[in-house]
This record gives sequence, structure tokens and C-alpha cells, in this order.
Amino acid sequence: MGFRQDVPDLIKAADFLVFRSRYEPFGLVVLEAMATGIPVITAATTGATELVTPDCGFVLPDSDDTQALAEALNQL
Repeated sequence: MGFRQDVPDLIKAADFLVFRSRYEPFGLVVLEAMATGIPVITAATTGATELVTPDCGFVLPDSDDTQALAEALNQL
């Protein structure tokens, strides 16, 4: 998408954020999503687990657990 000045509007248009990175310990995108009220699905292997509570999203046991991801998506 390149440089955008309307990033807050793009984030608000999303229904949820899935952040299950294997390599990035914490992404700013998690804070951006949470600041706009977007539910976050992340994995226990990321640093975002400190912030994501049952009130604002789901923490998957593993980044590669596709079954847990499917269950979290169904609950949203």
C-alpha cells in the first residue's frame, strides 16, 4: 500500500487484527488496533500477550496453532 496518511481510518475499518508473528516480538500495529477498539488475536510467543486480555482479544498458545486461530475467529 505504500505510505498512507489515513492509517487510523484503515484500522477502524478492520473487524480484527491477527498478530501471530514468529519473529517480531512486539508490533506497534497491536497498540494501534487496541487504541481503536479492534479485537486482537495474538500468540503466546509474542510480547503482545502482556496487553491482550479476554476483554480485547485472544492469546493463542502457539503461532502455528491453526485450530486455536479458527476457534478464536469463530468466537469473534
